[in-house]
Amino acid sequence: MRPMSSRGLARWAALPLLLTALLGGASPASAAGVPYAIGDVFAADSNGIIKHFSPLGVQLDTLDTLTGSAEVTGMCFGESGNLRSTNFTTNNMTLFDNMGNIITSPWAGPFDTHPESCALNSAGEIYVGQADGSRDVLKFDAAGTLLDSYDVATGPRGSDWIDLAADQCTLFYTSEGPTIRRFDTCTNTQQADFATNLTEPGFSTICYALRIRLNGEVMVACTNRLYRLDATGAVIQSYPLPAGETSILFAMNLDPDDATFWTAGFNSGNIYRIDIATGAIVTQFNAQSAVKGLAIFGEITVARPPASLTLDPETDTNPVSG
Repeated sequence: MRPMSSRGLARWAALPLLLTALLGGASPASAAGVPYAIGDVFAADSNGIIKHFSPLGVQLDTLDTLTGSAEVTGMCFGESGNLRSTNFTTNNMTLFDNMGNIITSPWAGPFDTHPESCALNSAGEIYVGQADGSRDVLKFDAAGTLLDSYDVATGPRGSDWIDLAADQCTLFYTSEGPTIRRFDTCTNTQQADFATNLTEPGFSTICYALRIRLNGEVMVACTNRLYRLDATGAVIQSYPLPAGETSILFAMNLDPDDATFWTAGFNSGNIYRIDIATGAIVTQFNAQSAVKGLAIFGEITVARPPASLTLDPETDTNPVSG
């Protein structure tokens, strides 16, 4: 479970950066400007930093949110491949371009307490879940203007980790309990829970990051294991802690191949790519820091699928000279 004491430091997390600016010290680390490639892994840590890795674990770049947030958590990709991060303990977000350079920090707002995850709809509008305070889900346009807020049912925590269904209306979300809840943003009404009692004997299960698959299944990280649920919310498969893992499973995301998913040890920094069908570990490496959020460039999001490639003309021939 995440140590609550670290969240009590939210008001002080950005102090070093403020003092640096006032005293004229060294500037924060800047990105090297490495373009994102399909399958690249983005691991958010406990120092306001997001590390950019290749799919095999080679670190390619370091992105600084300029917040010093003790927990950078959920991330989402939007227009032109831009990346947004939720900076949990500093109650704000950062917008990067598709090469890790900051466009805006802080981005959007105002937030209440502890923005933790984000998801986009097909129009490019951004939903943000908040773990505490009002616990409302907020909706922004791409420029960061607040469009709406949704008073969703929560418990024990807030609207922590969210994902938007293909219907562009239904938010699936966890609230640090054994339940996946649903809310219809189009009618502004609470829906029936998608799944309940995601627990294992002998464990106090808390569910965190979740993703909806293209076939309607849902994957969710729940402390000591991940669950795969069918479109009705029934568990059809579970994935235990990898051998030797000492931390909880908190972050997760779907690989673009729709055959594997990614997760990580919250404090250990171990990052895993796992085969959905077999549960076998395909790739494993260590981020050399805690992993509080995990994003994959090209990751599957059913509400905002990757743009299709249109050829003009649709067919053509190219004779080969002999």
